[in-house]
Amino acid sequence: MTNIVRQRRAEKAQIDNAEGNLNLKRLVQSSMAKPKRADYLSSIAVRDAVTNELTVHSSPTSVSRFLVKRFYNWMGGGRSFWYDSTDLDADTEAGRQLRRDIAHHGAAAVDFSTSNIPQKFAPVLDALKIIPGGHEND
Repeated sequence: MTNIVRQRRAEKAQIDNAEGNLNLKRLVQSSMAKPKRADYLSSIAVRDAVTNELTVHSSPTSVSRFLVKRFYNWMGGGRSFWYDSTDLDADTEAGRQLRRDIAHHGAAAVDFSTSNIPQKFAPVLDALKIIPGGHEND
């Protein structure tokens, strides 16, 4: 009986919001709530994406590891960005010089054909220009 209650409480915590995204607030609140007469924090039901098997974690260590991993992914951990494979992200002198040129001249400083930066990001690079009078060395 106790296992069924743990599983139901854990499944309820994983209900998605209206947009189909995980409701992190509900997940954290229900995971951190300590049930009456229980020596564990709470439970989380984790469904394996491959086997579709539901596993209930109720130890504080496994609950906290699951929450931290889920929060890391939600905050963008492991994602790749458009500038990752460009000179803009390179920690070299050429990369630093490119970032300086963009700060002073915007998209005009970039040769889009050789820098691997997509042309559609020109407005982003223009927005990175230093505002005249806003910098100490201007």
